[in-house]
Amino acid sequence: MRAVGTAVRIPAWRLALCVVFAAMVLVTSASADTVLRVAFGAIPKNLDPNSDPSGQMMPIYRLVFEGLVRPDPSGKPVPVLAESLRVINDTTWQFRLRRGVRFHNGEPFNAEVVKWNIEWDQNPKNSVYAARVKPIAAVEVVDEYTVNIKTKEPFASLPGNLMAILMLPPKHFQRVGRQGFSGDVVGTGPYRVTAFTPDTVVRMEANKQYWGKRFQITGFEFRMLPEASTRVAAVQAKEVDIAYDLPPESVDQLRAAGLKVMPVHIGQALVFVLDQPTTTIEPLKNRLVRQAINYAVDKDAIITGLTGGMARRLEGQLVGPDGFGYTDKVKAYPHDPGRARALLKEAGYATGFKVKMSGTNGRYPGDRALSLAVAQYLRQVGLDVDLSLLEANTWLDRYLNQKLDSIWIIGLNYLPSMDHTYASTHFSYESNRRFFRDDRFDELFRAQATALDVAKRQAALEQLAAYTREQAPVLFLHQIPLIVAVSSRVKEVTFQADYTMNLEHTTTTP
Repeated sequence: MRAVGTAVRIPAWRLALCVVFAAMVLVTSASADTVLRVAFGAIPKNLDPNSDPSGQMMPIYRLVFEGLVRPDPSGKPVPVLAESLRVINDTTWQFRLRRGVRFHNGEPFNAEVVKWNIEWDQNPKNSVYAARVKPIAAVEVVDEYTVNIKTKEPFASLPGNLMAILMLPPKHFQRVGRQGFSGDVVGTGPYRVTAFTPDTVVRMEANKQYWGKRFQITGFEFRMLPEASTRVAAVQAKEVDIAYDLPPESVDQLRAAGLKVMPVHIGQALVFVLDQPTTTIEPLKNRLVRQAINYAVDKDAIITGLTGGMARRLEGQLVGPDGFGYTDKVKAYPHDPGRARALLKEAGYATGFKVKMSGTNGRYPGDRALSLAVAQYLRQVGLDVDLSLLEANTWLDRYLNQKLDSIWIIGLNYLPSMDHTYASTHFSYESNRRFFRDDRFDELFRAQATALDVAKRQAALEQLAAYTREQAPVLFLHQIPLIVAVSSRVKEVTFQADYTMNLEHTTTTP
């Protein structure tokens, strides 16, 4: 037996190993402290950024992938993988590309990559963003780091539309296919995916070979927690550091628990589509009926009761005042059930009609309660509403396959470009899944789309806004509020109108 206090001689090699092991433990601990755990109501079904148009997925996609341009906080395009852009003539834009950029797998980024991606996205079978690049006639490779994008006619919002086109590595993507890509995700962004389980979790780590400024956050874990109450509980219990899309009624509780709560107006207009040609029923083809539906619903009561006053009412337009093309000359439909009944009678539906409606549960903040409220308002003016509440990914499947009901909810993005055209494209001749068919609408849409002069384009958009309000192809509700709770261990993180996080100065404490 060794006497108490007797010195123990440790071989030098073993001591060295102990020191190395201790250092590894310290590094691992420090690394874990700079991994942010984030709770979402939904995460992507797969990690091809062309497959899901939801703004809610942008915080994940934009950490891994990049485009030629991205939005600044006001929505204006700033170069990313493009170093500069210029207009050569009314139908030709030239982009000079950043040199030395490589995808996570080492595949080089160059002009041929840009050409492949835009042409790939122009096919609606490949991308939900096909309408964004439909006006492009050709992508010409000038040299390895220069491309000319030629459009069919003047295309004023081209830079904004290109924000949606995130660059994929052509060789890798063609080799593994869309399904295989989710198991071997490759982008050019500051983070790379290390694990992905659909409807469960996405994990990522910092890309050590990133071409640009690297952030202090070393990784992310995005968890899918569909119930808002579960996200509230998780951030309070410190199981996650950040929780997205929280209910307004939880704000006081979260602040009392020492959490930072940040409400942000998102560039997303919450509406119910009323006149998509592939799903609508006969009564909804009547403009008077669509106007009646807008008069029937009390938007202000919904904003006060269901969003805690944090939402911003849509003034009969597809954008809020933070979107280019907004006008204060167009105002919201007031709540007037009597006017709604009178219009239904004038349209020949004095006793109402039966209609199926698709709402959602967990896709948008407070969407379940909102869907129930809208259905009840419509019943009060005589409509026989059959409401279905769809989970987030069920809604997406039906949306992509055009199998939603005659009236259906959508958060209509005008993010990231914060531009009216980004939302109104869905209702125009440019869209492959048109929400509305109207010759006058198309005429006004083309007028603004081809106006390269900013003042002329604003005037054309104001005309389009007034006509859209009159035709009422949607039930206008509100600009979606994003409520985020952040742990006190996370410093200097802010949230932008396109759902993304600004990580430039973000740090963490243990």
